[in-house]
Amino acid sequence: MPHPGAPGPRQHAMPAMVDTERLDHRDSKVAASILGLLAGAHAQEAELLQAANALAFDQTLQGIQDSARIFMGANRAGVLVGVLALAPDDEPGQISIALLVVHPGHQRQGIARALLRYTMCQAADAIFSVVAAASNQAAMALYRGLGFTEYRRGTLGDAAIAVVKLKTTTKATPTMKHRSLGLAHTPISALGLGCMGMSEFYGESDDSQSLATLERALELGVNFFDTADTYGFGHNESLLGRFIAQGGAARRAQVVVATKFGIVRAPGQYERRIDNSDAYIRSACDASLQRLGVDCIDLYYCHRRNPDVPIEDMMASLAALVRAGKVRQIGLSEVSVDTLRKACAVHPVAAVQSEYSLWSREPERGMLQASAELGTTFVAYSPLGRAFLTGTVSSATLADNDFRKHNPRFTGAAEASNRELVEGLR
Repeated sequence: MPHPGAPGPRQHAMPAMVDTERLDHRDSKVAASILGLLAGAHAQEAELLQAANALAFDQTLQGIQDSARIFMGANRAGVLVGVLALAPDDEPGQISIALLVVHPGHQRQGIARALLRYTMCQAADAIFSVVAAASNQAAMALYRGLGFTEYRRGTLGDAAIAVVKLKTTTKATPTMKHRSLGLAHTPISALGLGCMGMSEFYGESDDSQSLATLERALELGVNFFDTADTYGFGHNESLLGRFIAQGGAARRAQVVVATKFGIVRAPGQYERRIDNSDAYIRSACDASLQRLGVDCIDLYYCHRRNPDVPIEDMMASLAALVRAGKVRQIGLSEVSVDTLRKACAVHPVAAVQSEYSLWSREPERGMLQASAELGTTFVAYSPLGRAFLTGTVSSATLADNDFRKHNPRFTGAAEASNRELVEGLR
């Protein structure tokens, strides 16, 4: 039975894993660039307490042979918080979890589980094995919760520590894919959840159902949540804030919150004005922070541009919020390529958001290329054409307070023509 901190023999090749460089976790520059693997973790998950965890954190990779595949988890600040190493098992067709260690300052945050889930889902057809101390109930519960079952018992080392070898008996469930947000490489789920409809525009909503939806999205691996101060006149941000508060500090560490400023409306009215002034940006940010119940907004979008305010001036205002620690990264919504370039000359723009679907192809006329060139993440909203492309929506069945009922795409001859196009996709 192999030692938990050492890989088994080399003769069995591992299945193909995601591309991962063999990096020195003690290099701070490397650590800052590593994508975090924390999505899907939960506050109540057990911390890792297996025998290998007794190793000092700065020595966790010692003894791992070059053939081992190493996964590292970093938090949003780029701080390394976990290391997992895989190696060929001494039994054909199995992959050994040779080492799994969580930084002492970041335990009891579900990091071990998140690393395990992510890693296992990169080779969903493989059988994984691990050796854990028989007396370590937390580790045993962690592995059993991920589908491991007891396979063999034995002893380890001169002290004859009782250990259990466990292995998976079923294939891993594929996990959510992830993307990097901006040049800071903040890990976000490939699918984000737009929360606007939980407050207005899409008919009646129910807070309890909305909170349950947010909870389920997080369980499925979504960690990127999009809101705005104008949605429900602040209700939407407050709702998301309630969801975050329900999970405490651990949930706040999991989620990436994107909100927006710039659209000003009177309560109960659709008519709007656009405000990009410095005074408004500062006051809007403070109000959003209070409603969300957070001390820093992960991604702060300019919802719409006011052409009377130079983009350079607006970006300077946002950069000041970053320096003040109130905003982590800056985003722009529905801007031109030229505006994006001018903005990036003042401060990095982490994300640009535009409508993009089979209905709306405008981003292909330069924005996709420019955002890739500038290191700006492109975030598509309404990728299913506000549900029309699903073929399940009709203006006849929409509620009177659903804005789509009066949207030209959903009415009259345009709706009939568009429905024919959708049917052609089936």
